[in-house]
Amino acid sequence: MASAIYVQCRTAKITRFNTTLLAAALVSMIHHARLDKWIIDDWLRRLDIGLWILVAILGWTDRGYTQRWFAAMMYGAIVISLCWTCIRAEQVPLWHASTHVVAVAAILSLPTE
Repeated sequence: MASAIYVQCRTAKITRFNTTLLAAALVSMIHHARLDKWIIDDWLRRLDIGLWILVAILGWTDRGYTQRWFAAMMYGAIVISLCWTCIRAEQVPLWHASTHVVAVAAILSLPTE
């Protein structure tokens, strides 16, 4: 959420990317605040994933493609996919958290408009 607010303040205007990023951050906070179990497969989780896919696309098309952005988004997609299939359950939180760190770094490295 902090990186989304920072991007909004840095650009000082409303854009599709900024608005989608703020919405994705809010939905992610709500989705990840449910601590009764790790994976809850419901509409909120699907909305979270969908918004982050949209953030990835808009970061590429609206904010200027960079190899770093593409690599970060691919890392996130691969790790999230592996969390469903190959990563042991006790390791999922660590790998999932790493996608958040990489996404924040990629978001903060995007050029200003």
